[in-house]
Amino acid sequence: MTTEEIEERLSESSLSVVMFFEKGDYECQLQSQTLRELAKEYKHRVFFARADADREPLAKTLRVKRLPCVYLMVDGDIKGYARERLTKSEIRDVIEEVLSEYY
Repeated sequence: MTTEEIEERLSESSLSVVMFFEKGDYECQLQSQTLRELAKEYKHRVFFARADADREPLAKTLRVKRLPCVYLMVDGDIKGYARERLTKSEIRDVIEEVLSEYY
């Protein structure tokens, strides 16, 4: 997705998970797979996006340095982030916590 598409979707979505990646990076590939699985699980409830950290200005704006980097956003505001690969259960736990707290 492009920065414009991500920013538009972030403004439309209550809860978003955005991952910045680097092509060819093994840890990023593993994190991408996890997010694809969770996107199916939370379809229509959570917006998931992947952005190439080398190509997207949003990565520079957020000062992304280590990859993979995952941001959790509520109504477009950053509520948390991780600068390492997370497990599916770690991401699911945070999503469930936010859904129960805000929605």
